Amino acid sequence: MNYDSKRWLFLVLCFICNGCAGIVYAWSVFIKPIVNQFQWSVADVSLSFTLMLVLGSFLPFLAGKLQEHIQPRIIILTGGVAFGSGLIGLGYTVTLTELYVFSAMAGFGLSLVYPAGTISNIIKFFPDKRGLASGLLTGGASLGAVAWAPVAVMMIERVGLLSTFKYLGIAFMMIIVLASLLIEAAPQGYRPRAMAESASAAQDGGTSDINWTEMLKKPLFYLLAGIFLAVTTSGMMLFGQVSLIAQDVVNVSPQFAAGIVGLLAIANTAGRLCWGWISDILGRFPVIFIQLIILAAAMLGLTQATSYFAFASMVMLVGLCYGGFLAIMAPLLADLFGAKYLAVNFGLMFLMVGAGAFIGPRLAAVMREATDSYTQAFIIAAMLNLAGILLTFFAKSVSKRKRLGTCYPMKNL
Repeated sequence: MNYDSKRWLFLVLCFICNGCAGIVYAWSVFIKPIVNQFQWSVADVSLSFTLMLVLGSFLPFLAGKLQEHIQPRIIILTGGVAFGSGLIGLGYTVTLTELYVFSAMAGFGLSLVYPAGTISNIIKFFPDKRGLASGLLTGGASLGAVAWAPVAVMMIERVGLLSTFKYLGIAFMMIIVLASLLIEAAPQGYRPRAMAESASAAQDGGTSDINWTEMLKKPLFYLLAGIFLAVTTSGMMLFGQVSLIAQDVVNVSPQFAAGIVGLLAIANTAGRLCWGWISDILGRFPVIFIQLIILAAAMLGLTQATSYFAFASMVMLVGLCYGGFLAIMAPLLADLFGAKYLAVNFGLMFLMVGAGAFIGPRLAAVMREATDSYTQAFIIAAMLNLAGILLTFFAKSVSKRKRLGTCYPMKNL
């Protein structure tokens, strides 16, 4: 079957599914309304976001194993049902336990949709444009936050918090389920017709396919995991708390804070779209170096930001680089460890998102309560990114030695 045209349809459908899942990246607009409605602490309510992303990062590994036996459309459909049901359940929440249970259910569904069901399958359809395809898919998730943050704020004001959860849950469930029915699995070793044998060899570089057990024996995996943890900790610190941080640091209203959430999501989306494409040209590691330098500078800049413009600018730089980093991780793993086992390998690496989702928002909340300021949290995040630069240097060196005797393309790394 000719998938040269259909692969773009599958990409668009997965983009839409990820856009629905992107509501999670706008979760900070829900925190204060939940606090106000139930009089729970910010730290307790923030744990709902942490549960979503922690659970959402642990399950892709298992879902990747399932993809060896189950069609991606089934995984996405199941995820859509669970994600929508979790949001609908939040609309009936009256206790903290229920908040956590339904948040976990939504996180379970999130993980099956994004990244498990969409990214690893679609990247196999684009061996010639891995960075671009990954950037578009991850960009769909962040673009969802751009759209849903102001919509959620408006809905909360008009119909109330609980009804907002119910309506969004129903809508997302229907969209994801319908889209999933049209998505197909990538054939093993698929190549587009226009991709000549020489171009195919140049892209994959003779990369051997390494499964997750073999990958865990490679020092390169642990270097990459350290880099991933450094970036996701600082990134999730803002994605989980940016609305509250903006209201605290620059003393803006919830509506203006929602605007910053939107700016963060726009930058996040732009980063995923641009850096993925750029990494296809410049290479993955050079791009990671640039991203970590900008991230460290931006986190330090947040310690000095006192105006709306300065704060928003630093937040957007964080979003630009954090989003771009997520966009190139799957292509990088495919370059280094092959595409055959990418679903499982990427799911395993995605555990670092869960760790970052747990550490980042909690670190921000704890530092705020302990010091009455977010400054220390920003400094710690900057130090983590500086450590990530050192790890990237070692990872690039290891990957160079790995390429000796192979034909890995320099531009991909």
